[in-house]
Amino acid sequence: MKVFYYCCSGIHAAAVAAALHLGHISGPPEEAVRELERFKYFDYHPPSAVRGTPLFMGSDTGGNQVYTIPVDRERFLAPKAIRGLMRIFKIPVEEILLVDTLKHTTTVMKLGAFVSQKIGLKVAGRRILYWAVEKTFDRYTRQVEQVKKDILSLETQGALKMTGSGNNKEV
Repeated sequence: MKVFYYCCSGIHAAAVAAALHLGHISGPPEEAVRELERFKYFDYHPPSAVRGTPLFMGSDTGGNQVYTIPVDRERFLAPKAIRGLMRIFKIPVEEILLVDTLKHTTTVMKLGAFVSQKIGLKVAGRRILYWAVEKTFDRYTRQVEQVKKDILSLETQGALKMTGSGNNKEV
């Protein structure tokens, strides 16, 4: 199975969820943020050739491939477009999970992303981002725990469904 965590940029909220999913960050929020500082894909500035495409984060212990994907401001349109393309190319929608992490993005997190990515003040922007993640960390933890439960449940049922905004189930 392929799990796609998505947010506007694919490198902030989605990267936090992917890092949690893969076990790169864990524990209490303060400790997780210190670990996040070492996670190379958080606030990552990808080369222009790959900007806007899914970014492979790694495989989890169950062999599920975890990606982040930027959807810009198309939170509801992007999942529909992805499902539509999958139907056109006859790719079973059961093979992927689309997980909306945008609901955890706060104004403070957006500010940190702007300062880091648009203004170019990486240190200041990341401090703001880390603070915002620390304050919302429990939300990410609950979401990723639910995604993992859903994967196990769906594998047990032998049928997988897509989750996230605009899909059958909100995770």
